[in-house]
Amino acid sequence: MRKTMGYEPSTEEKAARAKVSSLAASLTIVLIVAALGCRDQSASNDSNAPSEKAPANVSVSTTSADDSEAESPETVAALQAEELAQAHRLLETFPSNPRVLNALGHIYNNQGDRTQAVSYWRQVVALEPGNAAAYDAMAKVAFLKEENDEAARLWQRVLEIAPGAPGVHHQLAMALMGAGRLAEAAEALAREIEINPKASLSHTMLGEVHRMLEDYDRAIESFQAAVQIDPNATKACYGLSVVYRAIGEKEQSQRWMTEFRRLKAADVQVDHNRRDAYDDVGVTRKTIAETFTEMGRIYARHNDLENAERLWLRAAHLDTKQLLCRQDLGQLYQRTNRIDRAIAMCEQLAQLEPDNADYLVNAGVFHARLKQYDAAIDALVGANALDPKRPANYRTLARLYLETGRDADQAVAHAETAVRLQPNAASFFVLGAARQRQGDRAAALAAYRRAAELEPGNRRYQTACRNLQGQTR
Repeated sequence: MRKTMGYEPSTEEKAARAKVSSLAASLTIVLIVAALGCRDQSASNDSNAPSEKAPANVSVSTTSADDSEAESPETVAALQAEELAQAHRLLETFPSNPRVLNALGHIYNNQGDRTQAVSYWRQVVALEPGNAAAYDAMAKVAFLKEENDEAARLWQRVLEIAPGAPGVHHQLAMALMGAGRLAEAAEALAREIEINPKASLSHTMLGEVHRMLEDYDRAIESFQAAVQIDPNATKACYGLSVVYRAIGEKEQSQRWMTEFRRLKAADVQVDHNRRDAYDDVGVTRKTIAETFTEMGRIYARHNDLENAERLWLRAAHLDTKQLLCRQDLGQLYQRTNRIDRAIAMCEQLAQLEPDNADYLVNAGVFHARLKQYDAAIDALVGANALDPKRPANYRTLARLYLETGRDADQAVAHAETAVRLQPNAASFFVLGAARQRQGDRAAALAAYRRAAELEPGNRRYQTACRNLQGQTR
């Protein structure tokens, strides 16, 4: 699925994380920093797209005349100001909508105003007491503020709502460790590992909890489990070195310290490369594109298609590789019968995801609706090359060949492939039509009869049989 509006850690937040849980050893601190190093990907429970189903994943030209903001600001401050302005415009229209309030919470959190962010999330849970994502977001803020007991309380509320949610027990354990509640942290990590046995970081953190509790055998067991899952688990190697030193096994301690240093050097280089490649404006553009995509969906859900289109176009301009806004624009253009734009979007997305046959299938269908048969056939042939096991594509190709008076032998070939892949009434009916065009009336009648047998209530199939029988007498 898709990533909704989560938070993006600011420089200030990243620095704050380094101070978390001062009671723990250095490894614990490293674990906590690593575990919060990703965006919240569960920020919104409700990510509904427009209600009418549309062709899969289509795109739009971001230089459309409808894009009234063709030139985006190129500073983080300007982009964030634009984001806030659009969010408050949405809030004025839908003042008690939980999705809007949730969006405002994430926007303020991304921009560093955590107090304001929490105030919006509290409104969300007042309206929707079962909104686990809002509790999760507030827990993250509390954790960053080193309010560990409050963070634990909020994550426990998340688990009351969604007991099996992956990752939440791990986050709860971080807060419990920060609060010095190590036994509870061990229980939370054990539960996380039950949910996700391959969670190397959770095994590592459990090993650290056992180390802090001086349960060295269990610590070694957990650290080794982490390394078995991920041989590059740097922190688990460090933990093994520390534990073996504590129990007097110097040779083993040195062995794991050597491995730790080797992996750490590689990690440092990766971090260095990541910092060199970091583009603050680029990251902000992508984040705001996600925000605008979600806002557009809120407008679309209330049938305000003009504002939905405006925000999706803006999102597409901000992030030239974002798929979701283009998918939503595709739904909109199909819904409003702007098929030429739908075709252009299919073609763009086919470039972004060249291995996805859906884009070419949709382009083919749209071209056929506009009677652009050459382009339709080319698109469907391309789709079959990517995914040759779709019987509907072959039936469509056979019909296109028949409707345009093209090579009957090609129509038969496509229809026979459809029958082989899916021997249903529709496939046999198309095969009958292709055989009839080819001049093989006996084979055509056999195919029509088979279609009628499979769907005896279909008058079209019965009529085709009777008509051909009458011609052969």
